[in-house]
Amino acid sequence: MLPNGLTHVGSNALEECDNLLSVAIPDSVETIGEAALAQCSQLSIANLSLGLEEIAPKAFLDCPLGSILLSEKVAAIGDSVFWGDRLAAVNCAAIESPAIEDATTYFSADGQLIDSLCVPVESVATYETSPWARYFRAVRGVVVLRHLFTECRWTPQRALRSFLYCLWRIWIQ
Repeated sequence: MLPNGLTHVGSNALEECDNLLSVAIPDSVETIGEAALAQCSQLSIANLSLGLEEIAPKAFLDCPLGSILLSEKVAAIGDSVFWGDRLAAVNCAAIESPAIEDATTYFSADGQLIDSLCVPVESVATYETSPWARYFRAVRGVVVLRHLFTECRWTPQRALRSFLYCLWRIWIQ
């Protein structure tokens, strides 16, 4: 785990750290620098900061992440952030779709669509008409989980487990 009070994970900070299996980014972190955790060949779990506002290009390039949870504060995502990852789902609590450029790649190395993008139910139309839509088979609306992040102050792991359980319940209905 990175230290509390850290506000920025620097560019190339943990790049090619092959023994890194998981990382917990503290809530104080607002930005993740370019290629900060790129090419960490064993990194399958990344618990991102609830205060995270920006992820620079290639931050998680070629990491074997299965899913990712972006908080409601994320406003911008750089090019190729999750390129080459094995993402099956992206969960984003932001009401407005974070800024990405339409002409670049973000989520898929091989051109395959990611199964689903789960967003607040009131934001589905916004995401479906944004550049985000071209990377996903489906954009699904879920009940906003702000309370998990702000009022309950669950750990990111507990919030993610609860969020994924809710998604599973929605999926089987």
